[in-house]
Parts: sequence; structure tokens; C-alpha cells
Amino acid sequence: MNFWNTGYKPCIAEMPALNVIVERYKGKNVTFLSIAPEEEEIIRTFLKKRSFHFIPVANARKLIIEDFITEQMYPYTMIIDKNGIIKKIILGGSEDKEKTFSSILPHIDESLAK
Repeated sequence: MNFWNTGYKPCIAEMPALNVIVERYKGKNVTFLSIAPEEEEIIRTFLKKRSFHFIPVANARKLIIEDFITEQMYPYTMIIDKNGIIKKIILGGSEDKEKTFSSILPHIDESLAK
């Protein structure tokens, strides 16, 4: 689950690395959600110009601010296992997010196999 904002450069910069992760897990029982505060039309327009393979969830300002993060924390990524347990929280953006995930991907692979 990735919390992001269309106007925040670190969120945009990490999208290619996040897309690589989505492709790696294609066909496996994994869901990638992108939670954004903007209206659906803003997200749709943005995604026409940029590729982001996560499933977009728009209009989530209340959820984001009240339940998870403040807007100053974008991007914010949570790895949640099949039982709903948060396994890892990664604060901040990175163009090399794939490397950031490398230490936890083997664990995710193991849990998918079970």
C-alpha cells in the first residue's frame, strides 16, 4: 500500500521502481494499492501522463490524515501480509525503492508460497 500525492516529486520519482515490483509479482496473490488524497479525475488525468501499476484509490484525504499519515510524510509505503499484519513501513521516497524492498521481498515470497 503506497500513500502518495500527484504533486509531490519524490512520489513521482519512485513510481518506476514500484512498477518493477508490481511486474515481479504479476500473477501472484498480491495486491498493490496507491492511496491518494486527490479527486478521482485528478488521478485519472495524472495517470494518462505517467505509468503507475498500483491500483489507484482516490479521495482518501480523510483516511490518510486521520488514520495513517500527515501529508508531510509522502510517500509512505506499507507492506501488509495476507493476515493483515504490517510487516514493514518505509517512509520517504526513493528512485531506487526496489533496492529498499530487497531485504523484505524474500520474506514476502515465503509467505506467498504458504
